[in-house]
Amino acid sequence: YFVIDFGREVSGHFCLNDKAEIDGQVIDVSYDEILDSRNIVNPRRFYPFSSDRFICRKGKQTFLTFSPRGFRYILLDISNLGQEIVINTLSCLERTHSVKKRDFFSCSDEKLNRLCELGAETLRVATEDVYTDCPWRERVHWLGDLYCSSLSAYYIFSDYTMTRRALFMFAQSAQPDGNLQAFCPTDRYVVLDAYAVLWVVSLKNYLLYSGDINAAISLYPTMKNVIHAMKNQYDKKSGLLLPHESHWKFSDWTYVDMEGISSILSCFYMMALKSAMEIAQILGHKDDQAKFEREFQEYSIVFNQAFWDEKQGLYVDAIKDGKRSTVISQQANCLAILTGAAKKRDVNAIFEKILDKELLGPLLGGGAIEKPDFVRPVNAIVPIGTPWAANFMVLALFSQGRDRQAVNYIRDTFLPIVRDHSTLSEYLTQDKSASYCHAWSAGVNYTLPAFALGMRPLMPGWKKAIIAPQPGNLKYAKSEVITPLGELRASFEKENGEIKIHVQLPEGITALIEQGENKKEAIGPCDFKTIFVNKI
Repeated sequence: YFVIDFGREVSGHFCLNDKAEIDGQVIDVSYDEILDSRNIVNPRRFYPFSSDRFICRKGKQTFLTFSPRGFRYILLDISNLGQEIVINTLSCLERTHSVKKRDFFSCSDEKLNRLCELGAETLRVATEDVYTDCPWRERVHWLGDLYCSSLSAYYIFSDYTMTRRALFMFAQSAQPDGNLQAFCPTDRYVVLDAYAVLWVVSLKNYLLYSGDINAAISLYPTMKNVIHAMKNQYDKKSGLLLPHESHWKFSDWTYVDMEGISSILSCFYMMALKSAMEIAQILGHKDDQAKFEREFQEYSIVFNQAFWDEKQGLYVDAIKDGKRSTVISQQANCLAILTGAAKKRDVNAIFEKILDKELLGPLLGGGAIEKPDFVRPVNAIVPIGTPWAANFMVLALFSQGRDRQAVNYIRDTFLPIVRDHSTLSEYLTQDKSASYCHAWSAGVNYTLPAFALGMRPLMPGWKKAIIAPQPGNLKYAKSEVITPLGELRASFEKENGEIKIHVQLPEGITALIEQGENKKEAIGPCDFKTIFVNKI
């Protein structure tokens, strides 16, 4: 046998051209993204058995796998070597969406630039006719992954069509009770409440970035049905969302407590309520807007009463049988801040605790916590386990003006997953079950241009945009995005206590340029430059 390195992650149909001397020569091909401790491919690393067997006839032939494979390395094991066989070519007919990577973001930190390059390649390789989670393992169109993939794609590819397709596909997966499938298409019943409500958030984001009012109008009934389905799952005693027993209780590959009434699920639900409120406002449904706003306010009050532990000064993960869980996680607490449910007086203290590495438990991968004999570590804050969940911590930090901490958190959390690979991995730690090309790890391709540079839409289709840099310790950054109205470019440069902001707007876009309390407005088409005193 021998091992071949393709040099990068590929996704598509493996192709082999050979010339065999006899009928019946057997070639077994195994695939993986990594090599094991023996420096060979292990096709049984996790549940998908990543191998194909080719049985040759005498003479020249070409084999092409029917099903696509995701891999960097292959192992060829050739049987019946008593006769000569010539391998002419080995290749991969890549099967990915026809998008082009663009130079969409760069900054003064070369390591962050490299991180964005890898994130862009990760999303490209994992995108087929839909956004899949990964090319190596299940290759599934997960609803929760859509949240990160779509936001990243708006900046990396300036692509809106894939998200539109995804939103409608999941709307068509709706069950009689209004819940959406956790992935689609499928003939299985797999509902994950946290993912279902994130569909509403993804719809709001799509509306803002694409300006596709017609799609929002078409999907508005589905949005209302999703919210209604969640309300039907309220626990009558507490007034909080209680997942159905048959639904998968998941929020991150770590050891959070999702049993009973989950604070993490409640936070995602509150995000959905706020998004529904924004969509209703844009579409002119004033009564619905007022209703969603009222429901958010009422739910946040009950949320604080139920999950806030005054003694710990933190939110607990769950309530089961009327008792608070002893488990406290980074995810629950950063989400409480991000949703706006956490009280302002508590925010600083919450961040101080959940970012204290001395208080965190061990970082474990999905394979470890799925073992039957797994015992949850005690007396420690549960750390975030994946780049997907880490994005919410980044957003929470930026939302509170903690841009230096946000940028440093990106460095500390995401850079360690930049290994000797062309793409980004699924977990924040190594694990035998990990995918080493996972689209939800590309979230920095959204958070850096949208918040470190501060370039994001305020009105549908970018008709009104904001450029509000939160640079942290970055000296400069620049980005360009192709909006429905044309190319928008923005940059900042910090020098001698000043921050210089340069914005180029196409016709039809009005931009609000902000730095702290200072605000200016630019109306496109224009080439706008301004200087603010840098107080950050």
